[in-house]
Amino acid sequence: MLIIPSIELLGGKCVRLRRGRESEKTVFSNTPAAVARVWERLGARLIDVVDLDGAFQGRPVNIEVIREMTRVLGVPVQVGGGIRDAAALRDIMDAGVFRAVIGTAAVSDPRFLEAACKAYPGRIVAGLDFKGGRAAVKGWKETSDEPIPDMLRRFRGSGVEVVVFTDTARDGMLGGIDASSVRTVLGSGLRVLYAGGVTSYADLDLLKGMEVEGLEGVIIGRALYSGGLRLDRLIAMYQERRTE
Repeated sequence: MLIIPSIELLGGKCVRLRRGRESEKTVFSNTPAAVARVWERLGARLIDVVDLDGAFQGRPVNIEVIREMTRVLGVPVQVGGGIRDAAALRDIMDAGVFRAVIGTAAVSDPRFLEAACKAYPGRIVAGLDFKGGRAAVKGWKETSDEPIPDMLRRFRGSGVEVVVFTDTARDGMLGGIDASSVRTVLGSGLRVLYAGGVTSYADLDLLKGMEVEGLEGVIIGRALYSGGLRLDRLIAMYQERRTE
């Protein structure tokens, strides 16, 4: 199970929000690339980056910050936030990212999602932000009426292989996970990366047991920044070791 540190960008800074609310932010660093280097030194094999300005404004904003990260890092970066058309996707890919996470447009624009998967095979991740049993879009301000099982089948049919599932009610709250929400997307045939509320070793023990159902990794944010969990220890305990 991959242990994936999260970096959220707002105004060029590394922050964490509570339940995606811009008014409830904590700034952890003015130099996100330096934070990414720390996570790399502690053993991260993938770093998840969210352009919060992009999610709120509907287009990627922190391109230069992301470009700096990919320039200084030796591990891959996946980026989401505001990727809603071909030009935005091209800008993100040109910044050197490994994978692009398409959220709102994956839900609302099936043609774009399918075209993105054809243009960048194996490098498109669907973002599914879970809110009240539905998929949240546009910075979590609206929700879709499409049933989640139908949405997951559509993602697979479009060529998506990986989905980032975020429990918006728990994101940034340090309140632990809701196993029932995680299982909403397991068994779909998609590889799942889970985010939202991971706080304790008990949470990780529970998630580790879901690997056989399709859980591939866990994205962790505030618990790492607060010091409640240590990335190097989590990697030693939960992440599968490479076979040379």
